[in-house]
Amino acid sequence: MRAAVAMASIFSSLTILVTAPQGTAETKEPILFRYKGKVGDIRRSRSEYVLRMTSEIAGGSEPRKGKMEFTSEATYTHKIVGVDSEGNLEIETVKEKGTAAVTMDDTKREQPDQPFKRVIKMNNRGKVLEEKVEGREESDEEDTVGPVGWLEKLAEETVANIAFPEKPIKVGDTWDDRITVTLARDLKVAVVLRSILKEVRFLGKEKRRVGIIQTTVNAPFSATRTRDGLTMSLTGQFLGTFTLHFDPDEGDERQAEDEMRLAMEVVVEVPGKGTFNQTHRLIARSRTVRLD
Repeated sequence: MRAAVAMASIFSSLTILVTAPQGTAETKEPILFRYKGKVGDIRRSRSEYVLRMTSEIAGGSEPRKGKMEFTSEATYTHKIVGVDSEGNLEIETVKEKGTAAVTMDDTKREQPDQPFKRVIKMNNRGKVLEEKVEGREESDEEDTVGPVGWLEKLAEETVANIAFPEKPIKVGDTWDDRITVTLARDLKVAVVLRSILKEVRFLGKEKRRVGIIQTTVNAPFSATRTRDGLTMSLTGQFLGTFTLHFDPDEGDERQAEDEMRLAMEVVVEVPGKGTFNQTHRLIARSRTVRLD
């Protein structure tokens, strides 16, 4: 259950695409997509995640460049701990085990395996209504978390708001959702989620019927702040493609594949000292697959 894990932190991140025989399913009747399950149901998933960032700072005496790569693998257990009369699901996700590493420039460091536990409540169309992540502190909107944290938050909020339509859909049907993601008190990003049922396939040896639902986002943003004589201008763009393989008969996802990009530039004007530019380019990919 991708929404149950989302992208809480890059040090406990997600997701692996299974390769199995598949074929296009001929279907003309609209399909109703809904998550299903009962209290006590357990699913397991395996995950892989990679994030790469390049940065450059110009305007000083010596321009600086840097690069970073983060990789992780993990397995998760997802347990339904509550279902209400409206079909809303409460899901507890716990990481069984994982590995992670950070490479700064050319120096690689293995990261300790961090515990992870998240409980979410989502409706049966997949939209997250509430969440609680064990060990996560609530951050102030004024906190400057930087490009990695911003990419993570934009991706997490997008995944949490990908939802199926109210009515049955057929191949080629599209629908939109709109959210606002707050990155800082004076920086709110409007994100439009455009989804489409691209096709219906048979997946794996069991020939499970799955709908391939793809959601894309393109969210430019900008902000200007003046403080203590300094003027800071920020421009950026968040792009994402989120692909879900969903089994409407079982009422659960089989696999997912996501790609997220963030490009941003910060220009700081310092009176008497000139202008300083910071640019950051990030790309992250995740894959997830059910293990049972």
